[in-house]
Amino acid sequence: MRARKLAVTALAMGLVVGSLGVAEAAKKKKKPKPAAPVAVDQTFYMRRDACTGAGADSADNARLSLVDGVDEGNLCGWGESGLLNEAVIASGQLDAVADVWPVADGLPLTVDATKPISGKLQMVSSFLGAAPDNGLAGGNVEVVIDFTGVSGGEEVVVGTATASYQVTPASSRYEVPFEIKLDGALDKKSFEALTMTTTIRGANFGHGLYELDQPASTVVIPSWVVR
Repeated sequence: MRARKLAVTALAMGLVVGSLGVAEAAKKKKKPKPAAPVAVDQTFYMRRDACTGAGADSADNARLSLVDGVDEGNLCGWGESGLLNEAVIASGQLDAVADVWPVADGLPLTVDATKPISGKLQMVSSFLGAAPDNGLAGGNVEVVIDFTGVSGGEEVVVGTATASYQVTPASSRYEVPFEIKLDGALDKKSFEALTMTTTIRGANFGHGLYELDQPASTVVIPSWVVR
């Protein structure tokens, strides 16, 4: 009888150990939880490969990139865009001259709307097509910065800002900060495309080139990133 009882006990212990082993194996097979997104301020550099013409000329490949580098299209722009834009807008017949900078990498991008998009444009004077930094420029400059995007196949207006400053012959280079506050409804919205458009307005002349290298013109887009 005792031997039989020992055998039953051993069998029961074996079943318990076996079930514990199965439970442990099941634990190991469980998939890990996906990583939670982290808030990151991503710095994008304004880049341009050529200067065949400002605006949305695709040959220039103007863009916003997470990767910086030397730009063959540095100091490109419209030296007379201020007065020109005021004239064409007043006429109501033409679109304003603008530069288009689509985000080229880091897409899709999920926006963190708890913080603003911000940036620093490095703007340079050039009089009537002459070499930059000759100082023959002046007037009130208004740079209009517009952000639009595409989310779920639909175009979305992200935000806009206007940076104003005075240009004089005393200085040829200006650091122009801007900030675009975001609607809370955009928080955690994923964009498959995001584009910045810059338009120079105001009663100014001889100003409107973009310094992209020394120092770089940058845009900071607060984002949610999974790492």
